[in-house]
Amino acid sequence: MTTYIDRIPLHEQAASYDYQERLKHEAEELLFHPALRHLLAVATEEQLIPQAAYSALLSSADEDGYASSVALLAKTAFDRRHGTGIERHQLNDDPLSLQLAEAIRQTVGELHMTKDIPVPTGSFEVAAVLGATAAPIAKRTNYLYDALEKGATRASVVVGLGAERPLSDIDTRYARLYPYINETRVETELLAHAAKDWFAAHGYSAPAVDQSVPAEAYVKDETFGSKYRIQTVAFDDGAYVPQWAPNMIINLSPPFEKTHHPRANTGETIRFLLKLADLQPGCKLLFTSSQPYLLGQKFEIQRLCLDAGVEVEVAGYGVNNTHLSAAALGDEIAKATTKAAALHAALK
Repeated sequence: MTTYIDRIPLHEQAASYDYQERLKHEAEELLFHPALRHLLAVATEEQLIPQAAYSALLSSADEDGYASSVALLAKTAFDRRHGTGIERHQLNDDPLSLQLAEAIRQTVGELHMTKDIPVPTGSFEVAAVLGATAAPIAKRTNYLYDALEKGATRASVVVGLGAERPLSDIDTRYARLYPYINETRVETELLAHAAKDWFAAHGYSAPAVDQSVPAEAYVKDETFGSKYRIQTVAFDDGAYVPQWAPNMIINLSPPFEKTHHPRANTGETIRFLLKLADLQPGCKLLFTSSQPYLLGQKFEIQRLCLDAGVEVEVAGYGVNNTHLSAAALGDEIAKATTKAAALHAALK
């Protein structure tokens, strides 16, 4: 049976769309993609989705209903981390059949979830690097600053969005590649030192990192609280500063209310940035991550900035999906469809 979902154009050039039309098109590219529908069919065969629910999806004649249903079914079948405290790299494929694992990897490929997203040309009020562990932070910082140096992309302010997460083995194993790890205590400082390191490695005067102390912002109970940090990376007076360099480099660790991770989630992070930056409608934000991160993060950021009238572009280097378990990739498919459906609904 052919329905409207088979007529969604895939990967067409959307340069002529206005901003909200483009966002809707991008969300629909994921939600209505035949590869995602096929993956849900495999999950139904594996009894991860009730047959009646999948049949109802196929017979849906309502665009909005289909979008929300496909997200719900993907979450039902593949969400492995929500509310658990499990990190992405801790997921393994033990519960998955070979057929389902292969279908997940194939779907990720067809949805282009691991491909590079180049840094777009143009001017941005704020360009942000999203935090992570040491190696991704360094790569994301390099990805952005390489583009700024070329001159086609400009940003007034560069912001690193991190957390007061203490460094762990997954960070310190890269100390040989990034020696500043040895003088770093928390994730937010990784962002600051990565920016400083880029300038030094490219022959510029290295800016200085402000060693600020985080201020307490939120306390849930006697054993749980969060802190935030606003940390600057500034050039000394008289230092040679390239013309393309941002006017200000700062790093933020937002306050948070989640209890299963020692850091803010994407929503809390973006709301904190919008509040501090006091951006006006029509302003443009650029976010840099690593494929960023597998689309769910992109849709979430775009949706959160809609109410503020702030336009969002995202960029990120590709991820080798052989380094991730199929379970982790499936979890990211669930996240991406959930966030795409929420964006799609917000654009109505």
